[in-house]
Amino acid sequence: MINTALALALPLVLSFAGQVGAVDTSAAPWVPRRSERADVPAGSELRVQWETQANPSQRALITVSVRLAATVRLSIAFQPRSPSETPLALPHWAQAQGALAAINGGYFQSTFLPTGLVRGNGRELATFSQNPLLSGCLVIDGNGHASLVHATDAAVSTAPDALQSGPFLIDPGGSLGIRRHPDIPCAARSVIACSADGQLNLIVTSPVTLADLSTALHDHPDAFGLSDVERCLNLDGGPSTSLMIRGDRLQTGTARDVTVPVMLEVLPRIGPTRP
Repeated sequence: MINTALALALPLVLSFAGQVGAVDTSAAPWVPRRSERADVPAGSELRVQWETQANPSQRALITVSVRLAATVRLSIAFQPRSPSETPLALPHWAQAQGALAAINGGYFQSTFLPTGLVRGNGRELATFSQNPLLSGCLVIDGNGHASLVHATDAAVSTAPDALQSGPFLIDPGGSLGIRRHPDIPCAARSVIACSADGQLNLIVTSPVTLADLSTALHDHPDAFGLSDVERCLNLDGGPSTSLMIRGDRLQTGTARDVTVPVMLEVLPRIGPTRP
């Protein structure tokens, strides 16, 4: 269990995005040691510092999770790159949209076009990819209900909003989606996790392998603010990792001004709230 009484000695703005290339060959799992919670307009924020006994000199893992409140909704936002317009960095883009929080979306090409399906408000912005890596989708139905499904799920073709990404770090049903491999590099990660009761959390991390993050999500869901992680979809991490959380006094999240074509934005819910 996490000791929530201990203050986590972390800056309010993290600076781990873009730190890539190291290889983690450790066999010992990460263990949550210190945490800090805060209420934010999007819901609640949980920052956790992790340790591993495999390499005591290794930089500690840091994770930041945003548990989305019933009073908010997710939306998929897209900004094209054109000769006449310069795309905004995610924190400034999210602020301009009035978002309460935002996280980077899926993979994209050097041309700034998304790799994989992106649909917003019924408009298809990028086409479906057959790449097996992009095995999942975030779909948002006409009532604003968001869920994570397999890319081949029938809901993908009918949802007015959909974002294709992958792989699943936790496969639907709760089993590990990524197994350990000594050559998997460490990188900053951005993911979206869902519990069995449908609770969605946005998560970013300092550099970690996908296998270690998969294990941490499976073994310590409480360290991500969830009772369980029934499924978890990887977004475009590494140098694209970016999270903006609007607080009462300041913006928090990753420090680098990352520019991406797609973001998942958290907006106030209009109409009845979800149970």
